[in-house]
Amino acid sequence: MLGTGVLLNSAAWAQAFGNDKQGRDVGTMEAVGTSITHRDAQDTRSLPGRWAEAVRHEVSDIWTHGAADLYVPLHTHHLRFAYSREKVDQYNEHPWGIGFGRALPDGNGGTRVLYAMVFRDSHSHWSPMAGYGRIWRLASVGPVDLGLGYSVFLMSRSDTMSGVPFPGALPLAAATVGRFSLTTTYVPGGKGYGNILFLFGRYTFGDVR
Repeated sequence: MLGTGVLLNSAAWAQAFGNDKQGRDVGTMEAVGTSITHRDAQDTRSLPGRWAEAVRHEVSDIWTHGAADLYVPLHTHHLRFAYSREKVDQYNEHPWGIGFGRALPDGNGGTRVLYAMVFRDSHSHWSPMAGYGRIWRLASVGPVDLGLGYSVFLMSRSDTMSGVPFPGALPLAAATVGRFSLTTTYVPGGKGYGNILFLFGRYTFGDVR
């Protein structure tokens, strides 16, 4: 963040308020330029620290003030245009599993969440994941709130990097009624890979507003 003001040292004040107008203008600009350059250098050096502090504060806020969540994986849908009938028949589309987390409403119908989940992947192997999600309410249709957002996470799959956890980010779309939310994410891809919709339910055991 930028500072709240520009501080001039005593020499800069002397230049800024001297008797010579040209000297005053040059002195002021030099003093301001020096201060801004110094301030920007400090901001650049502290950027990783400020980012880490913002993440720490967000996680702490959700964990401390959020309500408990239950996650239930419901369906994995391989988009038919990307897979042959034979491949679809080989894949598991029933991701039995469970997850838990914390959810904190933003006061505008949106939600910030922390979660951990485990489910059966397309090859019927267990796949754990944990991450952060953010959903903004875009519209309401009667009692249903419709929202879009994203999730960043770490997950592990038996068919990827020999099971070593890897990071990811995916979009979210949610329809929420009261404490229950039906959420889906889309895994992009090409012919024979990706192009998957993953559907799960989320129930919050606390205030949702």
